[in-house]
Amino acid sequence: MEHQPPPSGHARELEYRRRQRRAAQLAFADMVADAERLGLYDIRPDTRTAPRAVRKQTEA
Repeated sequence: MEHQPPPSGHARELEYRRRQRRAAQLAFADMVADAERLGLYDIRPDTRTAPRAVRKQTEA
């Protein structure tokens, strides 16, 4: 087995960012799953109602 030198500062920073990004992705997936379970998140929202709601707000 070949000995490899420790990663450089740049490589450590990239690895740190990769770990942080992965943790953020997992946290977001957990939040979406919780919202779906509680009925607070619709994967396919009705795109017709959103423009109506905005129009009502601007007309008022």
